[in-house]
Amino acid sequence: MEVLYLWYPTCFLMHVLYPEKCVGERASPPAPLPARPAVLPLTVPEVRHVLARLIWPSSSSAYRVLAWSWWRRCHQSVASYYHTKRRLKAG
Repeated sequence: MEVLYLWYPTCFLMHVLYPEKCVGERASPPAPLPARPAVLPLTVPEVRHVLARLIWPSSSSAYRVLAWSWWRRCHQSVASYYHTKRRLKAG
C-alpha cells in the first residue's frame, strides 16, 4: 500500500516534466466522443432518499442533503461518460 503513495506522485511528475514521453504515436486521430449531459436527471431512489432526509432530518441541513444530491448526479454523469467512452473504445 505504501508503494502506491509513492507511485502516483512519480507518475504525475513524469507527465509534467516529460510530456513527450507520454504521448504515443497514433495511426489515426481518435473518434470524437459523444457529448455528455451536465447532470443526469433525478432517479426514483434518489428522490426517496432526498425526501426522507428532508422530512426526517438527522443532523444534516437541507443544504447539505441537496448538495449531496447534486454531487451524486454530477458523479454519475462523469461515470456514465467514461463508461461509454471505454465501451466505445473496446468494441
